[in-house]
Amino acid sequence: MAVLTSVSGLNGKLPAAFVLELRGKRILLDLGEGPEPGVRPDATKLGCIDAIFLSHAHGDHVGSMDLWESLGSPPVYASAATFRGLVPQGINLPDAACHVLPLVGAVEILGIPFTVGRSGHAIGGLWLHAPDNGGILYMGDWSRETTILAFDTPPKAATVITDVSYCDRPQTLAEQIDDLARDAPAGAVLPVPQMGRGTELALRLTEAGRKVAVCPVVESEIRMLASEREGHVSDATREALTQLMPRLGRSVEADAESLIVVVEADHRESILPSLVQQEGRHFILTGHVAANSLGDSLLQQKRASRMPWNVHPPRGCNLWLADAVAAERVLPAFGAIADAPHLAAGLGARLSLSSPLAL
Repeated sequence: MAVLTSVSGLNGKLPAAFVLELRGKRILLDLGEGPEPGVRPDATKLGCIDAIFLSHAHGDHVGSMDLWESLGSPPVYASAATFRGLVPQGINLPDAACHVLPLVGAVEILGIPFTVGRSGHAIGGLWLHAPDNGGILYMGDWSRETTILAFDTPPKAATVITDVSYCDRPQTLAEQIDDLARDAPAGAVLPVPQMGRGTELALRLTEAGRKVAVCPVVESEIRMLASEREGHVSDATREALTQLMPRLGRSVEADAESLIVVVEADHRESILPSLVQQEGRHFILTGHVAANSLGDSLLQQKRASRMPWNVHPPRGCNLWLADAVAAERVLPAFGAIADAPHLAAGLGARLSLSSPLAL
């Protein structure tokens, strides 16, 4: 029998930490911190952990990896890009502990068969599927709407942990691209997570006729995707990014007309704090704004505005996923289902808030 336990993340805006007990092993699915500052999983509830799977390198999925040694230094499984993304966050795992997964295909964790696929949310982001008990699927954060990163449709799964960060949001990414390209004030700064939406913002806003400058971190991500052969993006996207690079300005030289895309302040090479110090700067926040965060402070000072840019699934995509994989049980993660009555109604009897859940 398999058992799925939510230590953190089920039915709330909470850091990711799920334990899958399968074939005599206990596999931890992500170990995050946030998105609200300082919020961490209760380590006393993790128990014995035989291996860790990391879906991607954002803090709310990896930010508590400083607990790795206290958990017995178990082997860690993730994509190569995710392992690279840990280092700027001060997470330094020994090479012997790091087991690199491909972006797509059949894999083994502790000898147990799984399938992985590209989640479309972040560079190196993966979903994880086990064939046991009718299929068990952990989506992590994901986006089917992505216009840059590849997304792979998962196999059939009776049990699905899915990302409901946007609750009942109906707005599509295509609509948001048009809104931001039209309404963003000249000279505005757009903070982004590392390995996330920065490349997409730069490309789509430039295509829409806006002048765009990027910080060195976002520039390096664009260059990597334009030249990589690991499979994060399509050949057409790679060519589009190659054509984009000469058109981009650099953040330190940005003129008054340019929108400036910069990595968020939790990255050790972020220039965002220096931009905040510049009088008259306006900031556009395209993602979640945690209470008592820098973004929250800027909003309260009326130095920032919110203009969403989907990197998680809106309501329609979650309903599509449940149907596409023939889910019997859907566990809502990273958002409160009480804030998504239409999604809850669409899922009906498939909605499950049980933990632990015997499968």
